[in-house]
Amino acid sequence: MLVQGIPGGHETIFARRIVYDRVGPYDLSYRLAADYHWVIRAFKAGISARGMAKTILVMAAGGTSFNQDTEVRENRRLLEENFGKLSDNLFEKLYDLKFYRNWHGCKYSDRQLIEIINEARKHSPELAGVVAKVVDLRKAPLKGNIQPACDLNNPGSRVLIVLTYLSGVNGGAERIAIEQANELHARGYQVTVLSGSGYAGQPYYRLHPDIPHIDIAIPPYKSYYERRHNELQPDFDMWKDLHFSELKYEPTKEDFQKWLDAAHLWRARMYASFLIEHEFDLVLAHMPSSYPYVLLLDHHIRAHRPDLRIMAALHNAPSFKFYSADYPAESDMDRFMRLATLRRSDRIGLLFEQFRAQMPSALRDRCVVVPDFTTHPVRTIAPERRKKRIIAVGRLAPQKDHATLLKAFRHLQGVFPDWELHIYGEGSLHVTSRKVVGLFLEQLRSEFVPVLHRLQGRLAA
Repeated sequence: MLVQGIPGGHETIFARRIVYDRVGPYDLSYRLAADYHWVIRAFKAGISARGMAKTILVMAAGGTSFNQDTEVRENRRLLEENFGKLSDNLFEKLYDLKFYRNWHGCKYSDRQLIEIINEARKHSPELAGVVAKVVDLRKAPLKGNIQPACDLNNPGSRVLIVLTYLSGVNGGAERIAIEQANELHARGYQVTVLSGSGYAGQPYYRLHPDIPHIDIAIPPYKSYYERRHNELQPDFDMWKDLHFSELKYEPTKEDFQKWLDAAHLWRARMYASFLIEHEFDLVLAHMPSSYPYVLLLDHHIRAHRPDLRIMAALHNAPSFKFYSADYPAESDMDRFMRLATLRRSDRIGLLFEQFRAQMPSALRDRCVVVPDFTTHPVRTIAPERRKKRIIAVGRLAPQKDHATLLKAFRHLQGVFPDWELHIYGEGSLHVTSRKVVGLFLEQLRSEFVPVLHRLQGRLAA
């Protein structure tokens, strides 16, 4: 523990009063590591502990403990309190070893690890034994949800759903992906969900507990997969002759390299490593931001997994997702690669047949209509109870363009005066949208209801 770090989440440690009586209180001379110091004292005092296979806290990254100077100083104090004075060189290696296979990205070859153990042995046999144990633990096969869903008695039904972001995100694409995962799981498919945002935590929407969710950009997944196939390299010649007139952009090799260097190649290698290491029958890449990560290196993936099929799933109008300035992208090259990599997909899933005409002509033949799943039952309301009501649900963000919706409804009122518009949502434009509603309030009957928890009651009214 002294070298590897505190086990589990220190925010969720429960201890009985008798333990505090035996170990004593926190040493408040440690500004950041008082909890770490207390846990070490507890184990040295013979206190046993066990883990709970249950999520009881989800927290964001960051906080006071990310003050690295203080963290390093107090880590050294803890080590020296237990093993005696350490040289600067040995401490730096021990501190790096703490994050070996962790998100700090420290990497050691086997030879370097042996050298650290030998150096620790010169300091004390006890420290050498601890370091050797840490190395064994760090090099052990990965366990738990690092392994995708796998049922050997149910071959031919392994599905991987891929997003760029998922943990804590409450967007429409994320909800669609979760509902799709839950529905496929209910139908007997072996479903795994993969994201790469680097944020630990549970999805905002409820994912069935038997479906593994792996965020490939956090430990222990990150360090494992970024070492597996980091030699993979894309070729600009595969993309340079593609043209998309609606983008009004022609890629250059320099732009391509800048785009790769902006972490896109790193992400693509991570996703490729995952797909090479694990066997799936179908990959569903959700939304344009994930397409390059799944498809940029697909020729390498398919060399290992020739039977793999990849579908790029699109859950909105292609003209908006690929060409609108309101839909975020890092650069013109980023927009280009989202379209260009679609050429490598086996199928492109569209929400409606009418969307096919918005796709580049060279890609239309591989488009298929795939309706979204919904876990909410559809109810039929008696005609006498029906109300003529348009309900808009979504984030109040610039890209949703509620002002245009309100203007359009103002004109609709002239022809259909008995219809109502209800807008449900929350977000950065909450106040702005209220002002827009006020401008047209005399000409339309419109209601603005924040927060989704009131939606069900309104629908039932």
